[in-house]
Amino acid sequence: MPRAFKISTGRDWSSWPVLMMLLTVLVPSLGVVWMMRAAMDSERLAVRQRLADAYRVQLEAANQSVVEQWRKQLAALEASADELPAAEAFRQCVALGTCDGAVVLDAEGGIAYPNVATTSAPNLSAADDLAWRSAQRKEFAEGDLVGAAEAYGRIAEDASDDSLAARAEQAQARCLIQRGRTDEAIAVLERMRARAEAVDLAGRSLPADAELRLLEILGPESTKGRAVREGLERRLLSYGDSKFPADQRLFLMHRLQEIEGPEYGMTFPTLPAEELAADFVAARGDLTNDGLLRWSSADDVWSVAAPQGRVVALYRTATIESQLAALLAQQRLPAGVTMEARRPGSSDDAGEDLSAVALGEPLAGWRLAMRSTSGQLFDDAATARQTLLAWVAGVLLAVTLAMTWFVANAVRRQMRTARLKNDLVATVSHELKTPLASIRLLVDTLLDHDGTSNGVASVNGKGREYLQMISQENSRLTRLIDNFLTFSRMDRGKHRFAMEPVDVREIVTQAVAAVGDRFDGVENRLAVDVEQQAGEADLELRGDVDALVTAVVNLLDNAWKYSGEEKRVKLSARRSGESVMIEVRDNGVGLSPRAARRVFERFYQVDQRLSRTQGGCGLGLSIVRFIVEAHGGTATVESAPGEGCRFILTLPMERCGRSGEGSDWSLKRPVHRGDHHAGETSIE
Repeated sequence: MPRAFKISTGRDWSSWPVLMMLLTVLVPSLGVVWMMRAAMDSERLAVRQRLADAYRVQLEAANQSVVEQWRKQLAALEASADELPAAEAFRQCVALGTCDGAVVLDAEGGIAYPNVATTSAPNLSAADDLAWRSAQRKEFAEGDLVGAAEAYGRIAEDASDDSLAARAEQAQARCLIQRGRTDEAIAVLERMRARAEAVDLAGRSLPADAELRLLEILGPESTKGRAVREGLERRLLSYGDSKFPADQRLFLMHRLQEIEGPEYGMTFPTLPAEELAADFVAARGDLTNDGLLRWSSADDVWSVAAPQGRVVALYRTATIESQLAALLAQQRLPAGVTMEARRPGSSDDAGEDLSAVALGEPLAGWRLAMRSTSGQLFDDAATARQTLLAWVAGVLLAVTLAMTWFVANAVRRQMRTARLKNDLVATVSHELKTPLASIRLLVDTLLDHDGTSNGVASVNGKGREYLQMISQENSRLTRLIDNFLTFSRMDRGKHRFAMEPVDVREIVTQAVAAVGDRFDGVENRLAVDVEQQAGEADLELRGDVDALVTAVVNLLDNAWKYSGEEKRVKLSARRSGESVMIEVRDNGVGLSPRAARRVFERFYQVDQRLSRTQGGCGLGLSIVRFIVEAHGGTATVESAPGEGCRFILTLPMERCGRSGEGSDWSLKRPVHRGDHHAGETSIE
């Protein structure tokens, strides 16, 4: 029985049958509800599984179709870019419309487009370098813009290289614009615009730069400005020009839209792809050629390399989802069922999925799921089971109520029988105490008289020996009856303790006096060790003196019974922190670990044969624990087979001393014999 229902707790245990009856009703009822819910869930799962099995083949076919279409798209991207310059290959990939952007790689796996302009050192002759430095000194150091413009013009006239001439004309136009000589600047920019192959030191197209400057001066609404704008637009959309880096193209597209304004600005079809590719390259996106669609570090960008690894296609999440949705829309599905694609890490609830499969390369990580468009598909199949489940639940509840009625009757009879048993034990034990007390009084009277007082005959020889045996058995029987009375009060929850300050020395004295006549000081010895250094208040606690004496006497009685022929028992008391420890140690047979765990249970006896020879019914130690726990303490045992037992009672101390009593104290004990240790006494 659980610990909560043991007698040693001192609680009224008559309420536990009611709890058991409640549990008897509650547990099956909860079980019925749980089984109904489980049956419904199982039925829904069964329906879902049957539908999943029916549609699994179709889902696998759709998976293969989607993967094959994506592979064809990637192959088409690479085929369109084959043998083309990087910029033109980029335009061809974007023109197909299957991806949002692309990165074109060279033979070594480096990025060929979108490329970034890189500045290089000028390659000038000594004369050109001297003239260039002189012109820059006039412009920046001396502030002579007119002189600088003339110097740059002479460099442009004398230059044999279009790029050098265009760079000089670019500087000349800059000086003229700053000086306010706009017409002359326009003429210079027109000459610069005609140099189609000219590039600056970073590889950027100088004619495109000239057209942007002209458009800024002329304005997009003038006749000449419109012609310049159209020329710049054609140049930006012409990806065959290898002298046009991607970052300059992207800048000019944005600038041209700003100049024309939002109302008239031109929309470049490749601008979103250029922006996406530039963001991907700037974020150092993954260019691994393993054929898998990867989430890149750029914002909302997926990348996948084409089979040969020359083109890396870029996708927005929405593009992938729309393309997959378009491919899935081509699949023929039964009514009430839909198929959808889910990206990796999607938080969509898959609880209603009929079936789901992972897409293969290049869409590894994405999933295809098939689900019902209406929950009615499951509800209809589950409704047919509800009536049967309701009948089963009703039967189970009826059986539960019947069982509860039978259990209540059985418990009522058991409680009535238990009350009668307890009353009988209490009555018989109480009635036996009176004749036993009388017998003890008569025997002690006979033993105390020596035959010279009042003419009473002396009792000697065998008669005296028999009277002593009667006295001992009378004492043992009295203790047994006291245990029965204590047990009865515990069992009925009627035991009360008179709590008051008490000195542990007083408890030890009374306990020793109760059992001291058993020890002869030779073969059977009781050693008493009470801490001598402690003051009177240091060994004081609050408790019921008689109850605590009973607990110690029961421990001593237990030590007597389970020790050998030469009994060595030690009773000690000492302070430990804020507690008082009373310890009884013996040299008996000891306890196994299992017996040590159960030794405080009521009616538990380690050796039934020994209990028959020594007496007892297994209540003493359970009463000890009941008394100690009622005082807020603990009762423990340390033992091993063949090494005796060490019972320890730990009780909380009473901090305030007892008033009205002296500080002197002495242990009342019989004659001392044998050798004694410091602080110990041996008692016959």
